[in-house]
Amino acid sequence: MILSGGSQFNFAYLIDSSQPLIVSSDISTDYKYIYTFEIKHNGEILNELQLLKLVGLNDKANELETDFKKELENYYINRTYTAKKDLDAQTFAIPLLLAGVIMNIGTLDKMYDSNNNNLGAWWHIFGVGATAFGIFAAKNINYKEYPPIPTYQQKYTNKQLQALSESYNLRIYNEIKNK
Repeated sequence: MILSGGSQFNFAYLIDSSQPLIVSSDISTDYKYIYTFEIKHNGEILNELQLLKLVGLNDKANELETDFKKELENYYINRTYTAKKDLDAQTFAIPLLLAGVIMNIGTLDKMYDSNNNNLGAWWHIFGVGATAFGIFAAKNINYKEYPPIPTYQQKYTNKQLQALSESYNLRIYNEIKNK
């Protein structure tokens, strides 16, 4: 399809050449808004816990770390899973199983024919392999799906962290100024 800003290919032109090749159409615009908030110290991006420790709120940072460690411990102690079946393997296995059986049946009479250089034997070997693999894959292949491992989630809002950063910067500025 030929597309350009506000126009597109006219399919009626293929039937009737007197029709215009390109006709006007609506312009469609999509966008995705991404907002990032970063606090840097000496060129290194700081996370919430690092910022709290930098500005002297070690107790609060340690409390948040301890809470997250408890959350992780709880995840690993009480971890549950959902039993799932691999339907893709089963979908692939049935045709493979049938192909293997057909290859085996079709090559039984030609297996030891000296005129075909044992081609039937090779097809029979491939057929047995396909059948065996098909039987293996056709079983209900179960696996366990675990919920995602928890990640640390920011507790303070961006505005709160920005205010902490600005107060720290002001404190450092005043220390330098008063020297």
